[in-house]
Amino acid sequence: MTNLAPYPTSADDVTADKLARHLAVATQHLHIKTIDAPDVSRDAMGRFVHQWGVLFLLREIQERAGVHQADALARALWESWQDGSHLGEMLWEWLTEYGIDPEAIR
Repeated sequence: MTNLAPYPTSADDVTADKLARHLAVATQHLHIKTIDAPDVSRDAMGRFVHQWGVLFLLREIQERAGVHQADALARALWESWQDGSHLGEMLWEWLTEYGIDPEAIR
């Protein structure tokens, strides 16, 4: 699977197209799992739908914002995934900006 569209291994290697290609292969892999397995879990189906959503947004960004801006956004996303240390903090901030108390979700 990874040979078809390898995951970028450095920030310099990330483009929206490369990230989208990798996600397309990974999402197809999940899609096949959900079709072939009659007892597929909701978790697997949820991962398929969410990965499809990220792929959709990457493709739309390329069309609407242009390659340069799309690549910059894809690189920022990739770097956030790679680092991972601030994802919870960013989510907390976003919830607060939406007027949602993060503590109320517990």
